[in-house]
Amino acid sequence: MKIISVLGQKGGISKSVISRALAVEAAKAKGARVALVDLDHKQKTATNWAAARRLNDLQPEIRVVGSVDDVGDATTVIIDTPGWTDAGTVQIASLSDLVVLPTGASEDDRRPVVELAFGLEDAGIPLDRIVIVPSRMH
Repeated sequence: MKIISVLGQKGGISKSVISRALAVEAAKAKGARVALVDLDHKQKTATNWAAARRLNDLQPEIRVVGSVDDVGDATTVIIDTPGWTDAGTVQIASLSDLVVLPTGASEDDRRPVVELAFGLEDAGIPLDRIVIVPSRMH
């Protein structure tokens, strides 16, 4: 199983957009069994998106679950996290084969993501498993 987590210290930096795009592309692979974990239980962005896809019969179908414990037989797991970090952030990152940190162009977006990357490194997450992904670049 491959695990990709999309983390960030704030909302509005495209975590959910990137998570959904990764899930769709992973699901297109032959034999892929993808689970998208929606950890933002208040906003439910991925959950609502998957429901809209089912309603409109969009393929590939993406299975969205609310917990890492519910991924079942998935070969690829994408974890869409809420717009904040907490004690579970390092735990999620440590389970991940790849940690994606989206950032916008502004200093308000860049500074927290760099701090998060170094914080994850300090917690033992190797830098070669962390990628910073620019988003919302106008």
